Order: sequence, then structure tokens, then C-alpha cells
Amino acid sequence: LSVGWPRRCAISGHDDWTLQLWDLHEQGGGPLRRLHGHTDWVLCVEANWDSGYALSGSVDGTLVLWDTITGSQVRELQGHAEGVRSVSVDWKKHLALTASTDFTLRLWNIDCGETLREFHGHVGPVLWVVVDWDLNYALSGGTDTSLRLWSLEDGGTASREFMGHTHFVRCVQLSCM
Repeated sequence: LSVGWPRRCAISGHDDWTLQLWDLHEQGGGPLRRLHGHTDWVLCVEANWDSGYALSGSVDGTLVLWDTITGSQVRELQGHAEGVRSVSVDWKKHLALTASTDFTLRLWNIDCGETLREFHGHVGPVLWVVVDWDLNYALSGGTDTSLRLWSLEDGGTASREFMGHTHFVRCVQLSCM
């Protein structure tokens, strides 16, 4: 789910393999538009309401870049061997970082759809990732019960591992205190 509060609109991913655009002004109304393109459940989406683009990830292992104004698919990004569980996007730098059940994170150039870097270290599916794009750090969590801190510039391996959870890490948030 990604919400554009100033515009009062939202986009949501569903297990019917679609995304749906919503007008939050409409009380009890249906979706404005359905976006079709994934071949399995849609697990994550992030939108840039100023540009009219959204990036979604699915159990099918793909990311899809959407034009939310026309409802058309701009580009499909392929590379993960399994589902994409979480995505964080820097729309100004045209970069995205994804977390996948294939135990990896991937840094993408969303303009051309190429993987710039693959990150290894989790020993189970990665369920969530959050990025501080200004500092070029990411924090991920997954079924291996760990949090891992990554430098997006150093490549491949986690700079720190944090243990202590006894069950899956399903979400994380990053803040410099």
C-alpha cells in the first residue's frame, strides 16, 4: 500500500495479481483503475505521486514499473529467483532496493531495469528492507531472525548483523537518532 495524502489517492497490491488505484475522496467507492501485469500475488508497492509512477513487487519474482496515470506497464524488471517481498525507491536517483524470498537484496536502476548489485548474507527469505538514500545504508530483516545493515556503496556483504529476535523479522524502520 502506498498513499499520496496531499492528492488523497492510494495504490494497493492484491492476491488477485493486480494493483488498484483508489481515490480517497470517494467514500465507499470502487477502485479508479486496476493494473494487470503480474502473474502472482502483489506483495509490495511504492508510488511517486508527483511523477505518476509506481513500482510493485510480486511472488512471481518480478518488479513492474507502472504509469499510474494511464495504467500501463512501463517496464518489467527480472532477476530475483523467487518473490519480491519489499521495495524501497529513490525516485530522484532512479534506484530501487528489493528484498526477496531468494535470500537476497538487489539494487536496481529502474530506468533501464538492470541489477546494479546483489547483496548476500541472509540465510532465509528476506521479508523487509528500508533505505536511507542520503546515507546509502539499508536495513533488512527476514526469516533468519536477523537484522542486517548494508552499505549500498560497498557491495555484496552486510557491514553489521544484529541478532536477538526469536521469530521472523517482518518489518524494520531506520532512523538516525
